[in-house]
Amino acid sequence: MTVTALSSFTLGHLQTDVQYLTGDVQGTRYSLALLTDAINFAIKVMVGKMGYTYVETQITASAAGSLFPYGPYFSLSTILDYIEIRRVVISSDTTSAIYPLSKTTLSQEDMNYLGWRTTQGVPQRWAILEGNIIVAFPVPMATYLGNPATWLARIGYVQQPALLTATSDTVDARIPFQVQPYLKYAAASWLLALDNSDATALQTSRVFMDSFIAYLGG
Repeated sequence: MTVTALSSFTLGHLQTDVQYLTGDVQGTRYSLALLTDAINFAIKVMVGKMGYTYVETQITASAAGSLFPYGPYFSLSTILDYIEIRRVVISSDTTSAIYPLSKTTLSQEDMNYLGWRTTQGVPQRWAILEGNIIVAFPVPMATYLGNPATWLARIGYVQQPALLTATSDTVDARIPFQVQPYLKYAAASWLLALDNSDATALQTSRVFMDSFIAYLGG
C-alpha cells in the first residue's frame, strides 16, 4: 500500500470552514477580505504559540556608529519576517567560546545596571534597539571576542509564514496537517471580536479562542 502525504489546507477551504463556524454560510456578514485577514491572523497566532516555523540564521556584527555608539550591534534587516526572537548566541570565528544571551530591555538595563551603556565585559544579555537592531550587554570587549569585524550572532526566531492571498494558496507545510483544522477557531474568534458592542459575539469569540488553545495542548 502506498502512503501519500496529506496536502495542506487551502485558503478557500479555511474560508468556507470559518463561514460555517460563524454561521455566515451565505457570506453576507464577513467579506472574503476579512476572512483572509482572520485566517492569516490565526496562522500567526498558531506559529507564535507552537514555534512551527522556528529557524536560525547567522548575522555578522556592525561596528559601533550612530545607531549604537557604545559598541557593535547586529542588524535584523535581513530577517524582518520574524514574529518572535527566541534565542541569541554570539561568538567569534577567532575563538571557540560562545555566549548564549538572556533577553532584556533597555528599561530593565536602566533600572538594574547603571552605566550599562559604557560598561564592557563578557556579554550576558541582549535587547532590541529601536530600528530592529540587537545589542549585547555588557558591551563585548575585544579581549573576549577579538576583532569586532569577526563577531557573529546566531539568531533563532519564529518566522512569519507567507500570507495567504489567493484561494488556492496553501498553509505553510511546516505547520502539521493535523493542527491546521484548528485555525478556523482562532480566525472565527478574531472576526467575532470585531464588534465589541455585541456581548454574545464576544463571549463566543472567547469560547472559540479557548478551544483553539486547548486543541493545541495548552
